[in-house]
Amino acid sequence: GYSRDELLGPGTRSALIAPECLEDLQRRQQALLSGDTESEHHEFCGVHKDGRIIFLENFATRLQFEGRPGIVGSLVDVTDRKRADEALRSSEERLKIIFEYAPDAFCLADMNGIIVDGNQAAEKLLGCTKEEFIGKHFVDSGFLPPEDESKVKAMHDHLAAGNATGPTEFVLVGRGGTRIPIEATGFPVTIDGQQLVLAIGRDISERHQLENLKKKALLQIEENIEQLAILNDSIRNPLTVIIALAEMGDTEIDRKIIREAWEIDAIISRLDQGWLISGKVKEFLKKHYP
Repeated sequence: GYSRDELLGPGTRSALIAPECLEDLQRRQQALLSGDTESEHHEFCGVHKDGRIIFLENFATRLQFEGRPGIVGSLVDVTDRKRADEALRSSEERLKIIFEYAPDAFCLADMNGIIVDGNQAAEKLLGCTKEEFIGKHFVDSGFLPPEDESKVKAMHDHLAAGNATGPTEFVLVGRGGTRIPIEATGFPVTIDGQQLVLAIGRDISERHQLENLKKKALLQIEENIEQLAILNDSIRNPLTVIIALAEMGDTEIDRKIIREAWEIDAIISRLDQGWLISGKVKEFLKKHYP
């Protein structure tokens, strides 16, 4: 941002260099002038005329100028490149944090199916440290029951062909032989130029437990409805006989029996209505919670 005259002015050099880089730059310059080094290539921070800090790449060579040692050099503004590198490093660090602390199990494998990395959730799911599963083949690792090996191998082959896959359900065998149902999705990824597959697994044990409870509840509802229908018929049939016998008499007791019997019949009718409603509830549950 300076003009040529400003650059040649007294005291300009120190103003062009960030204070934290000044001492190192002076040391390098002295080494060139004394002949200890013949050339220099390094980066330092400069100060733009408007006060901004900029990153400079310095190429300097020792020479003789009018019989005296001198230095010829060129400066390249690499601020944009440095900012891009910093942004990339920051992005990579954020991705590492997301990978490591994600609630789902993350595993990376190469195209041959060898596990190259995993996160804390994967360690917790399998009951071992990542050092214990890194380097193992995902099928031959001992984490899969025999009946699911072909399913997971097909999933990996699909990923190796460059296609995302899942969700796929299968069982993992954790430490101690614990069988853990999981739902997995996979994505082909490229990291540092290497083709890898990323598998994301979620423990669905609670989901399976809820599904089992739901099935048991529906069976219980169905059983209760059937028992209610049988109970209503068991009461109404003898009640009809009681009413018929009471109507044959003409005493106050007969009339009272008839009144009470019809009251019981009304209760049974309400139970019948409840049976119909319960049946509709059962069908609704079957339809929306299969």
